[in-house]
Amino acid sequence: MTAFDISNPGFEQLNAELKGYLVALGDTVQGFTQAMGVIAAAATGDAAEIWKAEHKKWLDQTVAMEQDLTTYTQTSFTVHEIFTSGDIKSAQIIAG
Repeated sequence: MTAFDISNPGFEQLNAELKGYLVALGDTVQGFTQAMGVIAAAATGDAAEIWKAEHKKWLDQTVAMEQDLTTYTQTSFTVHEIFTSGDIKSAQIIAG
């Protein structure tokens, strides 16, 4: 038989921390991306084209990473809601 031992308050705290880390990561990536704008402004000639291509890769990859992390964070919140709902329903069944 499969057993689940979930601490709902602990899970809720974990999700709050996860969301905080996601926001902090987004702020860090945004700051880094803005700082890289200085390089774009300073690049000339062939370097400008090379930088533009690499910068686009950076932006595409950071957007994909942030989307994935946001999806996984939302999934974690959903899982917590499902377990909480199951606990409530179980308590109702036991209570009769």
